[in-house]
Amino acid sequence: MPYWSNTRMSRTKHFQNNVDRNNNTNEQDNQERFGETLDLLEMEEKWRGPVHHQRTPDTKKGSSQKRITPDKTFYRMSGSQMAGEAVFGVYPVLIALKENRRQCYKLYIKNTLVPAPRPVIDEILDLAAKKDIPIELVDGSVLDTLVEVTPHQGVCLDASKLEYENLPDVSLLTTEGNPREPLLWLVLDQVKDPVNFGALLRSSYFLGVDRIVTTKKNSCPLSPIASKASAGVMELFRVNKVDSLLPFIQKCSECGWDVVGTCASVPKVVPCPESRYGPVSDFQLEKNTLLLVGNEGKGLQPELAACCKKMVFISPGREIHPDMDSLNVSVATGIILHSIHSSRQKQIPDANTAENETKE
Repeated sequence: MPYWSNTRMSRTKHFQNNVDRNNNTNEQDNQERFGETLDLLEMEEKWRGPVHHQRTPDTKKGSSQKRITPDKTFYRMSGSQMAGEAVFGVYPVLIALKENRRQCYKLYIKNTLVPAPRPVIDEILDLAAKKDIPIELVDGSVLDTLVEVTPHQGVCLDASKLEYENLPDVSLLTTEGNPREPLLWLVLDQVKDPVNFGALLRSSYFLGVDRIVTTKKNSCPLSPIASKASAGVMELFRVNKVDSLLPFIQKCSECGWDVVGTCASVPKVVPCPESRYGPVSDFQLEKNTLLLVGNEGKGLQPELAACCKKMVFISPGREIHPDMDSLNVSVATGIILHSIHSSRQKQIPDANTAENETKE
């Protein structure tokens, strides 16, 4: 039995604590904010609502089946503005509660989810109760208003914003991770679309990218939409910022890093020698590497592309129409990262074999 619903007393105590926090308001205000009763068991009876005997669209003609609908008068919005921003979606909210990177103010749950919650919803409620976060049960229309985008999956967390983290000195980070494997950092150049940004975070986390670096200016903020697009990865995978990418890339190059850019194909006017262009399938990760990914429409800035020792692209599987010559930035980056990940996996057995032969 989950913590939040373990006993009648624990449920009542949690909601009573929410009321006690608001001693500066009168009893009537507290009654309106937290419902007509403080007992969650009685609230569940409210969720089930009155039984309506009239036939509804989902009731077959002649059937005696009665549709249960909630009592709409029970649900209230608090009326106050959110203290932070609306993190929405099951896994963004779950991971945000687990990672403790945000200050959490209030959890909103769609009322229809709670009487028989999925295990993940039960876990969210359990975490919120343990952290003593107020929980408000609301109608779906309230969540539509709070989130302003769909699908919100019936879960919304009022929480503080996430910010980019400053990147420490590059020279101090060259030995992080597994010393037998070279590091791979993904550098995002003016990627502004939150859905693409979230998808990039998700692919990067899954395929073994060690860090993500971008600039706060002219880049996508760490928004709830990006968190939802990342399936919650943004809540645990930290993104670093630098003031300007060009000096950062130059510093990495001076420290011996390989700088690799991405492009749709070999352009007619190349910012670096044509011999440096090649399909990503031929690329091998041999030392610490920066992988540069450009803007959704313009690609890499010319001054950044000029810093690249190599430029990789994805070879198409057919003759491509001239107006359809590239992939979405998040899709293309996912394919490139998978290719690099595969080459890494092939190198690990070779390294282990060489190590064993040395011991023998």
